[in-house]
Amino acid sequence: MRRAFIAVIATVGLALVSGCGSSGSTSPCPLKCTTSSPSGPATRRCAVSDDLAKAGEPADRVIVILEGLACRHKLLPDGRRQILAYLFPGDMGDPRQVMQSRVDYSMCVLWPTEIATLNLASIQRLERYANISTAMARYSLMQQAVMREWLGRPGMEHGASADLVCFVDDPRQGAGVVNHPALVILRGRAYR
Repeated sequence: MRRAFIAVIATVGLALVSGCGSSGSTSPCPLKCTTSSPSGPATRRCAVSDDLAKAGEPADRVIVILEGLACRHKLLPDGRRQILAYLFPGDMGDPRQVMQSRVDYSMCVLWPTEIATLNLASIQRLERYANISTAMARYSLMQQAVMREWLGRPGMEHGASADLVCFVDDPRQGAGVVNHPALVILRGRAYR
């Protein structure tokens, strides 16, 4: 349900805005986006391990995952990453982050990914549509709820139970595969 909800935002939103330079600014996109067409959204293909955002950078854009897999994470003092969220096609960075001066997390690519970027002007244009504005607010609230759920859970610990979803087919083939996992293991308990 959440993915479908956000996929609608991404699809409609990208149709309504014209990408990174849509605010009339002549400054280039910090992600060096390439536009698929002069009037279309700015998109970028990213390789595994590419950084999409780094903690401390200006919070001047929201990233939408169109294809692939990325994660939002914090760097721990010992150099390890604490993953805060996985971002699948249709997911986006927090649309309210552009209200902050700096990004307080990092985001990187885990699987070859295509992204689109929305700047502040694009977000403001989208929020003129009541349903899209409501959807983005709900998305932010859902992300906060997930983070509260994860808060206090340790990262990887030797001997700790793990959550795992197993598929017969490649889950990147689409929602039909993702909707029918072969096995789900949550907190050490298997479900079929």
